[in-house]
Amino acid sequence: MLERTRIPDPVLAELQAIAGPENLRLADGELAAYARDATPLIHGLPDAVVAPADTGQVARILRLATEHRIPVVPRGAGTNLCAGTVPLAGGIVLSTVRMNRILEVAPQEMLARAQTGATTQALGDAAAAHGLFYPPDPGSHTVSTIGGNVATCAGGLHGLKYGVTRNYVLGLTVALPTGEIIRTGGRLWKDVAGYDLTRLLTGSEGTLGVITEVTVALLPKPATSRTGLAYFGSLAQAGQAVASILAAGVIPSTLEFLDRRCIDAVEQYAHLG
Repeated sequence: MLERTRIPDPVLAELQAIAGPENLRLADGELAAYARDATPLIHGLPDAVVAPADTGQVARILRLATEHRIPVVPRGAGTNLCAGTVPLAGGIVLSTVRMNRILEVAPQEMLARAQTGATTQALGDAAAAHGLFYPPDPGSHTVSTIGGNVATCAGGLHGLKYGVTRNYVLGLTVALPTGEIIRTGGRLWKDVAGYDLTRLLTGSEGTLGVITEVTVALLPKPATSRTGLAYFGSLAQAGQAVASILAAGVIPSTLEFLDRRCIDAVEQYAHLG
């Protein structure tokens, strides 16, 4: 375990001034909820949790923390499985839960803009209201945040046909550790001028900056969908079936495999027969 970083009282006072006293958590009971994410066996207690409201507040918090050499761990819903939101050295957990607005859905441009704390499902629902579709579908899409999805380049069951999060990120607003705010990419699929900072930041897990706004591409919503189910006598037969499906030119939006143990677990929970 890394040595924890203590936060001086003047810094705590300034954090309160930036985000508001009600958005700074210091009590051990409140901090414990931020000591782990969905990664088993890895935990670390923060010294403070702050929930800013916008990009400007995020930038001020990062500048303050950098000046005092205090580690900052950005956190969305904490559903990730990479321990990326665990504050192993203490310091500040910067929660994006208040930055949860869908800023824009532009049907003619087939894109959407959202604050980093908006859930993946909220973004998908906003797109669906315009007959559009946001394909990346991490298993925790009902609670996972779009900023967290970008930070971890989340995938999901649609990955085979549609790709993962990085395939849909057009632009980002990011606060850097220095307090500077940058905007990368834009509103176009083809954006090839200069360094591809958008792709660099996607999947960087908060190590390069804190994502505060995201612009994503959308697709037309599929007109219909159907579900099929097949049983196989062996793992090898199931694997050959997958190869045969793809070789036939059929690319399912979702192709999921369950072995006997998983089937039994699902049956015990859902009683599907």
